[in-house]
This record gives sequence, structure tokens and C-alpha cells, in this order.
Amino acid sequence: MSVSKEVQENRRQLIDTIRETDLELIDLKEAKKELEKDLSEHVAGYQESKDIADLKNQIETKKAQLNAKLSQDPDFSEMMNQKAGFNQQIADAKEVLSTYVVAWKTLTGEDQVEYDEVMGKEVIVTGRLGKLERYQTSILTPPETLAKMHSPSTGNNTPKWRSTDNA
Repeated sequence: MSVSKEVQENRRQLIDTIRETDLELIDLKEAKKELEKDLSEHVAGYQESKDIADLKNQIETKKAQLNAKLSQDPDFSEMMNQKAGFNQQIADAKEVLSTYVVAWKTLTGEDQVEYDEVMGKEVIVTGRLGKLERYQTSILTPPETLAKMHSPSTGNNTPKWRSTDNA
């Protein structure tokens, strides 16, 4: 067996394993959501639950009153603007740091950045799958994947065809 053929076989197996694991995760999330719904309905039947709901409504009323007062407070508005500025600076700095860390890992292959002789930080590179997008299906697409792609519970009822042509 040639190396290229072996790589293609392993690639296909890995894709199949990722797909199966992703489908299992979707099933587990759906089952958990159903159980949480059942739990909520069960708890709602108790008087204490109704009392808590009333207290929550009172809290929401007080929050609305506080927000109305704070919207008129210039000092509060200035502090919130400062906080937003800090949040943006932090987000920008995280993005820059992420770029440097990925470059470090790519260039050196090392799993740690040493600041000095005794201090360092572990390099953590994460990965996750994005949202499921509908591609034009092929004859190799397993039936269970096709069923999931058309399932109302996954929210993928509208086709989203991905095409490489510019027409």
C-alpha cells in the first residue's frame, strides 16, 4: 500500500470518527435538554417554586428602578465607558497574545514559554468544531448523517450549499 493511499485511508477513518463522535455529542445534548425540560416542569409544581417566581418578579422591578436611576447618573456613565474601553483593550491584547503563542508553538514546537530560569507558562492550543454547515452531499455521506442534517432538532432545515465556483 502506498503512503498516499494509507494517508487517505487514515484521513477517511479520522473524518468518520469525528463525525460519529459529533453525532453522539448532538444526541447527548438533546437528551440533556429534554431532561432539563422535565425537571423544570417537575419543580414548577411546588408552591415554593411559585413563591420564588414572585420574588424574582419583585427583584426585576427593583432592578428596573435602579437602572432608571443609574441612567441619569453621569458618574456611572463615565465609569461604564471606562470599563468598555478596558474590555476592548483586554480583547485586543488577548488576540495579539494568541497570535504570538501560536507562532511560538509553530516555530519552536515547544509546549512551554520560559520567562526566566524558574518561571514559565504552558502553551495551550485549543480546537473545536464550528457550526454544522450543509455541503452538497455525496454518495459517501452515511445515512445517519443525512438524517441528522435534515433533523428539526439540529436547526438545519434550510439548505446552505457550499460551492467553489464563482458563478
